[in-house]
Amino acid sequence: MKPSITDYYWQDEQAYGSLDYDDQPGRACFYALETKTARYSMQSVVLGSNNPKWATFFAAMIPDADIPSLQAVVVKSGDSKWIVRFAHYISTSNKTSLRKALIKTKSASGAVQWLKHIDPSAANALKTIIIKSGKPSDLLELARHITAPKVIKQVEDLLVKGKAIRECRIFAQTISGANKKRLEKLILGSGNLKEIKALAKSKASIAAALSVLF
Repeated sequence: MKPSITDYYWQDEQAYGSLDYDDQPGRACFYALETKTARYSMQSVVLGSNNPKWATFFAAMIPDADIPSLQAVVVKSGDSKWIVRFAHYISTSNKTSLRKALIKTKSASGAVQWLKHIDPSAANALKTIIIKSGKPSDLLELARHITAPKVIKQVEDLLVKGKAIRECRIFAQTISGANKKRLEKLILGSGNLKEIKALAKSKASIAAALSVLF
């Protein structure tokens, strides 16, 4: 089901940013949407602009839009944000092609958004990008979607090395295969009372946590 016009004009401002109808492809989208005429001509304007934002908007909002051609604009742009959003909003898009384009961008944030909103099973294909970024929250998200013990350990090692206490605590509590004793020792020795208290909510760790707090 395509998003409603209300979703795009008002509710999705954060995702789409400021939709500036003063630029040429913006006017073309607006004209095609409001008048329901000359849609082929207006689509040609959008395609000629090579603007991934408006290509995504046109594909999502205009009936019988040329999805493959509009997707090609997004892929060519190399903009991870719009690659992910095109895959998310356009149900008939070629997800395989878009995922390959996303990998070429080497965008860890884009890879994480793909796992969260489009295809969690793509974790193995996207793991290298996320691991290279080293961002604790991204690493934790990867661990939520992958089961390979080797990768789980690699993520845990990176979190420990980076002393990402919050992510280590969540990792210990939620990830199957986590070395809980190792992570709990790090957390309890960190002096981070907020995370020690959060750890205490886990029955398995409450005794150790209380010994540090009191």
